[in-house]
Amino acid sequence: MIVESDNVATNILSEALGLGYINQHIIEWGLNVTDMKRWVMDLRRRNEGIENYTTAREMGELFEMIYNGQIVSSAACDQMLDIMKNQRSKSRIPRYLPPEVPVAHKTGLMRNVVHDAGIIYTASGDYVLCVLTGNLPSRSAKRLIGEISYIIYDNHVSTAKKTTYSKAIQ
Repeated sequence: MIVESDNVATNILSEALGLGYINQHIIEWGLNVTDMKRWVMDLRRRNEGIENYTTAREMGELFEMIYNGQIVSSAACDQMLDIMKNQRSKSRIPRYLPPEVPVAHKTGLMRNVVHDAGIIYTASGDYVLCVLTGNLPSRSAKRLIGEISYIIYDNHVSTAKKTTYSKAIQ
């Protein structure tokens, strides 16, 4: 489900847990917009206009809770992060980052949507990044997510270096 970003695996897990159970926890975690109304690959229901919803903000909040060990248990969160660090798709958030920069992320891809959300680990401090796109060609969306990721990374690292330099001068 994570390493391969396999929607079939997502559906198997969703069926085992049940959408009601998943949505109950989504609400408990304070994610008020996120709503799973159908299985990911239920294209018949999708064609009927039944959609799953989330926002970049809420996905960012979810990743922050996982990072801080606040979902299920601290040990489970650590395990989730380790699994997400092994995500094989490098075509979005990690695309233009230096290869040594660890990224724990989850990609999403369906017709008309390309997403990536994750945590970027740097010596300057870790941060969460979530980019959700719609109605862009897949290649363009993946490149855009990679470019956004690099710009934020570069700014984050550069700002940290300037702050460290300023403190050293004082």
